[in-house]
Amino acid sequence: MRKFNEASIEQFFQKAPYKIEDNENLREPQIEAYLATKGYFHKHCKGHVILQLPVGCGKTGLMAILLFGISTDRVLIVAPNLEIRRGIFGEFDISGPNPFLKKTGVLTNFSKGPFPAVLEGENANVSDCQKSHVVITNIQQLASSADRWLPQFPADFFDLILIDEGHHNVASSWMKVFDKFPEAKVVSLTATPIRGDGQRIIGIPIYRYPFNRAMVKGYIKQITSVNVAPKKISFTYKGDKREHTLEEVLQLRE
Repeated sequence: MRKFNEASIEQFFQKAPYKIEDNENLREPQIEAYLATKGYFHKHCKGHVILQLPVGCGKTGLMAILLFGISTDRVLIVAPNLEIRRGIFGEFDISGPNPFLKKTGVLTNFSKGPFPAVLEGENANVSDCQKSHVVITNIQQLASSADRWLPQFPADFFDLILIDEGHHNVASSWMKVFDKFPEAKVVSLTATPIRGDGQRIIGIPIYRYPFNRAMVKGYIKQITSVNVAPKKISFTYKGDKREHTLEEVLQLRE
């Protein structure tokens, strides 16, 4: 069992001997987005930025390297759901078979961390978070209507917050997180900053990796388009239930 030392949390990501800029195991968009983020936060002590990377460019790996040289304390990573949260933890779990930092050679010594904690159900507690460099959770767990977790953290508990699938960040649950940690640096990562409802996502766009470049580099190997059309559509209005075929709906549209 590792011995807890507050000093081992603070400055870990500044002092650890990491290898990023000349690391051949990292992808081009990962290094470029990292340098853009590092440059921004070296000029600004806080803020909210947006990084746009197409699917397949290594967004989770980018999150793993964004900690180094940027964060000066604990890091919070928030996923939109449980499945994505599990995938992120797998890449951060240094006790696992092949975490991202180990397989890419970003770090070679893991005796002092970075140690991750998962905020999950009744098994998690603030003590685990205090002894960890990185806290990984999903938004429903962190900012639910029950408000179990957010009130337990001091406002300065996290220095850096990473938001996966950042186009969701305008929702009220995400706003609760931003309001709770007003001095934290925030990075929203997304493949598409354009929302279907027309709302602008929160943050300043500082990096975008072009889709066509991702294709040329081979990060995106296959594109599949799937169209789904229902045979029937039913709806109820003021107690009156009606059902239409797809052809009828198209006629109504005309």
